[in-house]
Amino acid sequence: MNKSSFEAVRNTAQESDIRFDATDRVILEYLAEHEPATVTEIVRAIGSVSRTVVFYRLLTFKGAGLVTSYRKSRSLVHYSLRG
Repeated sequence: MNKSSFEAVRNTAQESDIRFDATDRVILEYLAEHEPATVTEIVRAIGSVSRTVVFYRLLTFKGAGLVTSYRKSRSLVHYSLRG
């Protein structure tokens, strides 16, 4: 996906009254440019955020309907922006 996908996610979040902090924006912007991506790929790209933080933020986004995921193998999950 691309920047327009990120804008669509942001609009959905605003309609649902979801607030993003700086880390959330970085994660979602990364997914907009590099989806699908694993937690490890996102952490390596961002560099300043722990794997646990990224994982739980993605679960929150998924619960809010902003992100989808699929399991590629037993331990490898890929995340994408919904849209």
